[in-house]
Amino acid sequence: MRKNISAMHTAARAGVVLAAATMAVVGLAGSASAEAAPEGSVVGFSTSGKAIPVRVVGTAGLLSGRFYGWEDNNFSGDRWVDVAEGACSANKCEIDWWDGDNEISSVSNESSCKVRLWANDGWTGRFYDVPAHSSNGNLSQVGFDNEAESLEFIC
Repeated sequence: MRKNISAMHTAARAGVVLAAATMAVVGLAGSASAEAAPEGSVVGFSTSGKAIPVRVVGTAGLLSGRFYGWEDNNFSGDRWVDVAEGACSANKCEIDWWDGDNEISSVSNESSCKVRLWANDGWTGRFYDVPAHSSNGNLSQVGFDNEAESLEFIC
């Protein structure tokens, strides 16, 4: 059974939770809590009745073993791709047609595998390889901006 990235896109954003925990530990009066927030969301923390907005942006909260893809250059815009190595059947994932298909402009590979981005669904057509533990903030420099439709972890 193939899982698409859209189904996995709801994973919790560790950066937001870490920020809430840090604020509580450093002794800010009041309460600090957080729940999963999508890229670009504004969340707030209450400290003695004073709200402190925090925005989930860029590479905040990237986790080891995962691959990420953003809509815009320099790891900005919507983060449409957020998938863990081993999360898809045979390490091959389709990028959902609504959330990210042909929209990825920057990527970060936090996994120990090479990730191959394919220009077509079904892991066909032209491809671009993102080495393990590397990133590319501007896929247009390698002729692959807004091209990716599927991806494959090659371990």
